[in-house]
Amino acid sequence: MARRWVLTLLKNYLPKEQYDLYLETLPDGDFLHFWTALEQACILFRQTGEKVAEALGFVFPEKEEKGFRQYVNIVKEEMKK
Repeated sequence: MARRWVLTLLKNYLPKEQYDLYLETLPDGDFLHFWTALEQACILFRQTGEKVAEALGFVFPEKEEKGFRQYVNIVKEEMKK
């Protein structure tokens, strides 16, 4: 029930493109879909982080974000073994 409330709230306040991307971060229980959801969450985090950093006069930490994505890819490949 709380999930519906949050989704309604986000739908009312986020631009459609961002809301649709957010929906893609919610995995459906299928393990393979988890990786797609994680990738979409990374995209959403980067887009939002870049906007927030710019608005506050900071530089988005691209090196750290790239390192995190590399780590996720390593974990994903290890889990395939």
